[in-house]
Amino acid sequence: MSRTAPHCVVVGAGIAGLAAAYQIRQRRPDVRVTVLEAAPTIGGKLAQAEVGGTVVDTGAESVLNRRPEAVDLIRAVGLADSVCHPAATTASVWSRGRLRPLPPTVLGVPTDLRALARSGVVSAPGVGRAALDRVLP
Repeated sequence: MSRTAPHCVVVGAGIAGLAAAYQIRQRRPDVRVTVLEAAPTIGGKLAQAEVGGTVVDTGAESVLNRRPEAVDLIRAVGLADSVCHPAATTASVWSRGRLRPLPPTVLGVPTDLRALARSGVVSAPGVGRAALDRVLP
């Protein structure tokens, strides 16, 4: 009686599915892995598109360096050279017909409300609501 190699099916080719398939192959090279994806592209929430001649992220766009797992995975699959570090560029949004740079943030939270108001990406009431975030629980 011959024994066939183990086979694993991963449902979804988003970042979690692709990372799972990669880890399975790293830990068990003898396992045949099939990744199933319903969408026409892989990556799930990790995507990019061209807007006004500029390539922009349309989904998840950041990795926290505090946790080594994501950075290790990026290196292991050969994508380290394609990582754009925040110090090298600024985040922007397409608003009212043009690309507008976002003011400085810490994990997405504005650090300078005056810069947020000047940016034009948030309405005056929105800036006021952001100010309340500093005092509301």
